[in-house]
Amino acid sequence: MIKMTHSYYITPQEYSTAQQNGIPERAVNIRVRSQGWPKERAITEPLHQFKSHQEWPKIAIANGISAPTFHSRLKRGWSHEKAATTPIMDIGNATAERSRRYPKEFTDRAKALGLYKHFIYRVKHGWDMEKACSTPPMSKREIGEIAKDRSKWRNAANMSKQKPVIKFDETKALELYHAGMTDTAIAKELGVKWQDITKWRHRNGLPANVNRGGHLRKPVSAVEKL
Repeated sequence: MIKMTHSYYITPQEYSTAQQNGIPERAVNIRVRSQGWPKERAITEPLHQFKSHQEWPKIAIANGISAPTFHSRLKRGWSHEKAATTPIMDIGNATAERSRRYPKEFTDRAKALGLYKHFIYRVKHGWDMEKACSTPPMSKREIGEIAKDRSKWRNAANMSKQKPVIKFDETKALELYHAGMTDTAIAKELGVKWQDITKWRHRNGLPANVNRGGHLRKPVSAVEKL
């Protein structure tokens, strides 16, 4: 039994080589993916001309395929060419190759450099395979520097998003407040929003000039006269 590690991934360059050898792309796909041919053979061996049935058993033996296996394949409906030329593959390897998501050449390089987990993560996040399998992981120091730079950028972005503080004459606002005016009235007088006056009043620990019943509080000057 011939055991081999088979690759089903065919590069554009290999298709081009096959085309130059008079082998169409469809034939390459059948040879590699259906018949399990090695890619080198699939893209270089000329297409078979018609052969008599007596010749195929000899071809099968030459390819390491026993006569019982050859005839068993014919009974299952295989063509003489396929039965005589398809290598006997290790089932485990064949299954693994068929389920492969990334070309073996890249995953092998990543494993050799201890980057396999990084490779998978990087490719999933849009990295080029060549770069993903060869770029060394960053050190903790490098990661820290990047995090610091990002933090500075975020802080600068947040600062730019902050609402500007509304400025007004606080001395005048205090006079109007002590005169018993409401937040709305003070804001109208100073040309700002009533929310700005309310925030200013809260910052300075001043209660509203309107109580819960909706009645105006007495002005400070009136309270002092009592």
